[in-house]
Amino acid sequence: MEEESKQSLLPSSEPIREPSPSAAPDSKTSTPSAVTSHPSNHLAKEIKIWLPSENAQPAPRPVLGDEYFIPTAAEAQRAFSGQVASREKLTDAPMLTKSLREREQNQKKNEKLARFPITRVRIKFGDRSMLEGSLPSTCKISDVYQFVKESLLEDVRTKPFILYQTPPRREFLLTDPKTRSSNLLDLQLAPSSLLLIKFTDEAYNHSTKPPPLLPELLSAAQPLPPPPTFEAEKGGKQTGNTLEKGKQKVDDVLKSGAKVPKWLQNLKKK
Repeated sequence: MEEESKQSLLPSSEPIREPSPSAAPDSKTSTPSAVTSHPSNHLAKEIKIWLPSENAQPAPRPVLGDEYFIPTAAEAQRAFSGQVASREKLTDAPMLTKSLREREQNQKKNEKLARFPITRVRIKFGDRSMLEGSLPSTCKISDVYQFVKESLLEDVRTKPFILYQTPPRREFLLTDPKTRSSNLLDLQLAPSSLLLIKFTDEAYNHSTKPPPLLPELLSAAQPLPPPPTFEAEKGGKQTGNTLEKGKQKVDDVLKSGAKVPKWLQNLKKK
């Protein structure tokens, strides 16, 4: 496995084209929130650099009792209806030929593409800073690699690296024909994804060193906004009211004599 990963880290043989002098960036048009003025061959837009916030801490999770997980009558009805619909779809659906099945899959894919035409990708470096860019969902993973390469310093662009997700670890290798031919939508990276970058040269993976990005990108870096906080007291009151209403609705359904599944009857016994 190690030999296969090392082979996949070989740098691309495609030469990196230098920008023409006529396309020189205008410093007056640059903004601190998005860097789009420097010329490039990649398809990424709305490029941003996010710095890790020193005070950023995960929001405290509210303490939920066992009663919180008791479903309301509406939730139980939706779950039961969903099971019935799924069973009927499997038993009553006509046999699909290969062409009809492919047509149905393409239709679902087109619907998803119409819903998520743009994919926001964040590349996380060793120091937890992130490079962000928005690409069309029809782009290949090679376009993401090209975006990252052109954002690196000139002397670092030839250094091999891989992009991956974790957990579980999922590497997007350009040497894999299936991965290379699939777009961001097929790879389930739309509408937004966080990818980690790993260089073969460990000097660029240190958590104490800044990412080897272009100076014009780093100059526009911003601290990552802190995660939202939750109001514990307000949330606790709402949770308590929801539980009381849910219990009352379950009692009403059981007392009405309506036919209900056994698992819903067991909820009342507990």
